Amino acid sequence: MTHHGFSSLSIRRGHGLLPVLAVVMGTVSSAQPPPPSCIWLGPEPCLYRSDINVPAGFMDLFLTDPARNNYPVPIRVRYPLMPGRRPVVFWNRGGDPRPNGRESSEEWGTALAEAGYVVIHPSRMPIANAMPFLPECIQNGFTDLIECERWVEQSRYGPQNTHFLIDMLTKIDAATPARLDKDRVVVAGHSSGTITVLANAGAVQQWVPGGPVYDERDTRPMAFLAASPQGCVYANYVLPGFTVGDNFQGIDRPFAFISGVHDRTGEPTEGRIAGWIRAMPGHKYLSYDNHPEALHTTMNLSECSGPVRSNHCRWIEAFGLAFLDAVVRRRGPAIDWLMDPNAYKTLTGGAIDLHRR
Repeated sequence: MTHHGFSSLSIRRGHGLLPVLAVVMGTVSSAQPPPPSCIWLGPEPCLYRSDINVPAGFMDLFLTDPARNNYPVPIRVRYPLMPGRRPVVFWNRGGDPRPNGRESSEEWGTALAEAGYVVIHPSRMPIANAMPFLPECIQNGFTDLIECERWVEQSRYGPQNTHFLIDMLTKIDAATPARLDKDRVVVAGHSSGTITVLANAGAVQQWVPGGPVYDERDTRPMAFLAASPQGCVYANYVLPGFTVGDNFQGIDRPFAFISGVHDRTGEPTEGRIAGWIRAMPGHKYLSYDNHPEALHTTMNLSECSGPVRSNHCRWIEAFGLAFLDAVVRRRGPAIDWLMDPNAYKTLTGGAIDLHRR
């Protein structure tokens, strides 16, 4: 293999510079290690692959939170069939609250579990009676019972589910075959489920000017991932309570955002990257899909029909795995891939941009 235009190349990993290759008279010296970068290879070798690929199982549990009047929190736990304690990813599904919500986002859950992560899918449950919440709802601009129910279920109880479930990890570990590493926790989700992700990461919520400010930040997760993230009120994302971009400035830990030009559900797609733009810089990544066939559900890996979408789903999944393996497991090849300026571009033929802050 010959490479032209380079005499040497180094890439930063961890705390030092690692030599990648040396080129002498147009050929790679056989004494040097192979390049972790894929910029000289065809597109498929640029697909990030985890070093873990195992079967996964799942188990359903029904939990109740006494601090919220025994509010039910059904969960599905997907786990890799391998020994040792594994990192935990809470995956919050999109859509409206429903008891079987824990069954959604199966594609992301399975992909992550097969790559060595324990994935906990909570259902956001309907509340039995909105009347006790109505005064607080009205204070925040939600004036009828239906609006009030949806606000409590999605915007208030969604983020609070994370606090409750992290507190419950020891019991979940004991009740399932999954072995949980409680010191390596990630909060992730899709669409309306990203209200929880953003709020837990440090985005404060306020629904009316001068109204109450809610802070559901949880200090225990080490990273976050949002596919089709929610945006600001001025861009018609009313339910999350992110009134302006400043709401996102409390996001200070590693965060991966996934969106694209046709990531649409009635709101402008540009609003979905407000969190990426306004979060504190440092370990923030944005995968932005430029292809018209990559839809809102493609970001969830649930609409992958046809050759175009199937490729985009594989590529988006690879980005998510590379981010988690780099940040959570500190895996060298994942760090190399994530920091390589050409890997994602080469893999996708320029169809998906990777931005870093």
